[in-house]
Amino acid sequence: MNSLVSHYHPHHDSSANMRRAPEDVKRLLSSAFNVLDTLREILSAYRTKGDGDRDMLLAMLNAKTAEDQRLASMASLQRTMLDIYQQSPPSPEPAPYSRPIANGAYSYPTPQFNQSPRLCDQPPSRRVHHRHRAASRSRSPPPVDM
Repeated sequence: MNSLVSHYHPHHDSSANMRRAPEDVKRLLSSAFNVLDTLREILSAYRTKGDGDRDMLLAMLNAKTAEDQRLASMASLQRTMLDIYQQSPPSPEPAPYSRPIANGAYSYPTPQFNQSPRLCDQPPSRRVHHRHRAASRSRSPPPVDM
């Protein structure tokens, strides 16, 4: 039971992970209703086959108590899981612009532009600035040794 609880991370769950198939819910519910031997059935079996062994009776009663506690814990866990399942918000609807996958290939949305901006479309101040910087580097006088 501890392994089930230790793997639950509420911050990492998404609504898609919280949704279960109807078969999973049915299996979860049916597992909560497993009927085990009652205390009377255990005692009657002990009377007929136990031969008065007190240690065996105590071991059987302890096992029955542990199993009852385990089942109560499982039922509580399953009840909590069902509550979380019922309270989780429905998964969001797909975006209107997304297209379904056809023949195994996904068609991506077309971009809003046809091509990247050309160099001549840039503001003139940037072009002049680049030329001036390039020209100033090539025409600078060599350093003077003193």
